[in-house]
Amino acid sequence: MSDPELLPIALGLVQQTRTGRRQLALAGILRAAPTPLPRAELIPQVEAEIEAGCYGRHPAPTLWGDVQALKRAGLPIRYSRAAGRTGYYLASPEQELRRWAAHMNDP
Repeated sequence: MSDPELLPIALGLVQQTRTGRRQLALAGILRAAPTPLPRAELIPQVEAEIEAGCYGRHPAPTLWGDVQALKRAGLPIRYSRAAGRTGYYLASPEQELRRWAAHMNDP
């Protein structure tokens, strides 16, 4: 979206649906998290912000779908599998630059 005047409208549209509110809450929680958050911690944090049960009967695939939607929107969500630090996190600009550079050097 190139028109800054449309940003408040877009935000208002997102906040009109439970899915939009849930995805916006997820993005905010990941942005504020100092370390990766595993699914078991992330879902209750989003539910505490939005409402209990906002992920429905199948929270894990719903969370995955939200993560994919946010990634398609340009949010650099990554998943760490490092011992003691597993979970979702937002990549820093430096991490994204290193990832991009490594990709450019692949044959």
